Amino acid sequence: MPTARVLVVEHNDALCHLFYHSLLRSGFATMSVSAGKQTPDLVKSFRPDILLIDLDLPDVNGLDLIRSIKAQLGKQAPIVIAFSTHDRFYYHTAQELDYFFFKPVSVITLNDFVRRVSGRLAARHSS
Repeated sequence: MPTARVLVVEHNDALCHLFYHSLLRSGFATMSVSAGKQTPDLVKSFRPDILLIDLDLPDVNGLDLIRSIKAQLGKQAPIVIAFSTHDRFYYHTAQELDYFFFKPVSVITLNDFVRRVSGRLAARHSS
């Protein structure tokens, strides 16, 4: 089974580093970026299966970024796991989000969830 590719987009350098290394140690092919503006280019070159993204990026609107990626890639767009410290109603209802977590989220919880999502992706690709 191929390793799932995960792109972490988190403006907090400490969290970005923590998520990146935790996912890498768990066996995922992982890249990370702390600026939302760099995300579209990395999505094109890295082609992640899963996009793990903070919606509260200081340089771009996280939801607009997700919408742009999904519009550009269509069915090839990655699964989106988003997180935020803000309790905004539209995060719950935004169709662009496949999954949503409130921060703080534990690294163990996040790793387990990414593992489950990647397992579903692998099962979908094999059928």
